[in-house]
Amino acid sequence: MENAAQPPNTRTFMCAVVFIDIIEYSKKPVARQLVIKQRFNTIVGKGLENVPTADRIILDTGDGAALCFLGDPEDALFVTNSIRNDFATETEVPELKVRIGINLGPVKVMRDLNGNPNIVGDGINVAQRVMSFAQTNQILVSRSYYEVVSRLTQEYSQLFRFIGAREDKHVREHELYEVAVGGAQESPAEVIIADLIAPQAAPQPQPQPQPQPTPARQAVPSSAAATPATPPSAPVSMPPAETRRSNTGLIIGATAAICLSIGAGAWFISNQRSSAPEPEKVVQKQEVTKETPQPNSQPVTPAAKSPAKAREHVAAPKRQASGPAPAPAPAPSVPPQQQAQQQEYIPPAVPQSDVYVNGRQLSVQELQQHQAIYNTPVQAGRYWYDPTSGLYGHWGREAIGYIRTGHGYGPVPANASNGNTGIYINGRHINTVELTRWQALFRQVIQPGRYWLDGNTGNVGVEGNPTPTGNVRAAIQASRGHR
Repeated sequence: MENAAQPPNTRTFMCAVVFIDIIEYSKKPVARQLVIKQRFNTIVGKGLENVPTADRIILDTGDGAALCFLGDPEDALFVTNSIRNDFATETEVPELKVRIGINLGPVKVMRDLNGNPNIVGDGINVAQRVMSFAQTNQILVSRSYYEVVSRLTQEYSQLFRFIGAREDKHVREHELYEVAVGGAQESPAEVIIADLIAPQAAPQPQPQPQPQPTPARQAVPSSAAATPATPPSAPVSMPPAETRRSNTGLIIGATAAICLSIGAGAWFISNQRSSAPEPEKVVQKQEVTKETPQPNSQPVTPAAKSPAKAREHVAAPKRQASGPAPAPAPAPSVPPQQQAQQQEYIPPAVPQSDVYVNGRQLSVQELQQHQAIYNTPVQAGRYWYDPTSGLYGHWGREAIGYIRTGHGYGPVPANASNGNTGIYINGRHINTVELTRWQALFRQVIQPGRYWLDGNTGNVGVEGNPTPTGNVRAAIQASRGHR
């Protein structure tokens, strides 16, 4: 009867196999290996608590373990995510680092020399090869596992990222996918939400700057997030110089045309050089308007006039032309070019920054106040912030950290994280990545619905019911206590 209850040695299973390797385990002294392996066994055993014994087979590989899941293939995904989170935040044995590979393939169940269940076959062999390509605390899966699990739900498919094909030492090629919980560079659930215990040490985001379409004369440089706005005089310092260079060319051309038309070029140039810059601009305007209608006006001038009288004859129209000009000549202290630039520059009533929160552009003063509170600069970009829980993140993404509650940046929009799970936290629809983190933290499946989270107490509950159903701080502490 006992033998009949055990898996027969001829049974073949298509199952998910997880291969876990302790990095640089063999390089440690034997005494240290014992400590590392005991801690390893504790973490792995805790991750398998919710998997029925009949649905799993565990093999000790010496420097790691092989886990065969005979039930649902997605069990391997949830268990490895939980285990990776524990290894990533390990403090008792900090040198305990692992790499993980998952494969879905055929294995045969048989007995080892001690009479215990054992597995052999291509399923476990490929899992080991996939693991060999992984980095520290990274989970890689084979194409066969990805093809099955990614088609169970749309949410599962978004957890994988193709990283390419690799060839093992047996010249066999493997197409690999990374299990990206929040992206390959982001922290696991407990690290992300652990700031609820110590919010004063809140991490700051690493956003990808998104340039905003603002007028060129009001554009705020990227460094404006940490410095006051530039005074109005700064933006107009360069344009007058360019305007002067442009006007100089026009003045020289107009002067040459006048010299040719009046027949007294030498005397006229001498007079123009001795005059102020303001009359030159008037001459330019007069000549442009009068050059075409009177191209031969100079021959009617009496030839007997002296050079002085000729200058008077030319100067008179200039004084008459200055009357109907759009604006009188400016005072010598403010050149006309600079006055025009000052009229074009319209400083904003409130200087704005390049940081947007909940769809609203923060003013420079608001940004400076925020940076003074946390003593950390905020890079340009778009963010969302939940004033009730204190959670924040990049716009369209999951939560990446926690800061104080109650900042007056407005309510968090429902679509701030591009949610697709049917689960709302304080009105924000969370996405699959964040749902995976919450489920790993509370170690249970979270059903679709609307929930509230109080960042000051850590309490969570169902929307419309003030009675808490859990506490984030307690969940974090309980998770750490199991280690």
